[in-house]
Amino acid sequence: MVWIAKVPKWDRPVTIEPVERDADGRIPPRPRTLLIIEDDPTMRLAMACMVAEEGWQVVVADSAEDALGRLDVLEPDVILCDYVLEGMTGREFCQRLKASPCWRFVPVIMVTRLDEPSITGDLLRSGADDVMIKPVRGEELRARVHCALRRRDDYRQLGASSAPLPSRSLNSVGRFLDVRA
Repeated sequence: MVWIAKVPKWDRPVTIEPVERDADGRIPPRPRTLLIIEDDPTMRLAMACMVAEEGWQVVVADSAEDALGRLDVLEPDVILCDYVLEGMTGREFCQRLKASPCWRFVPVIMVTRLDEPSITGDLLRSGADDVMIKPVRGEELRARVHCALRRRDDYRQLGASSAPLPSRSLNSVGRFLDVRA
């Protein structure tokens, strides 16, 4: 099952479903979480459909501010972020994310319509792990997300940071967030 949800607004309580255990009593791992930050609703849905895979949770946000304020609950494994956003730009989001010891090892794939080498270089210098030029192709986007997930797994396994990476424990947040309005 693929979970696609919008970043919830916190004006209502969040419902957390109870943890389901497998036949051996073990808690199954949380699904991979991909966060897509894109202000164009059509592109947001298109990218969500392109990267959705069985067992993954895809969460979409229409602004960098919303996403940044909810990282602790979302705990994304990979972030796809548009460069040109209203309010905080994707570049500013990436800089803030990478400045945090807790989130600096979350791979960020920046997506932009601006096919300028100077912009690509600037995004990579600001902390982006990869840059794609729109229109993106599904196969290439999925391959880059898989590469970013491998990198994330490597960071976890090697303990690349002296700061602990966010826990993926089901006990800390619950299996799935109920983001229904």
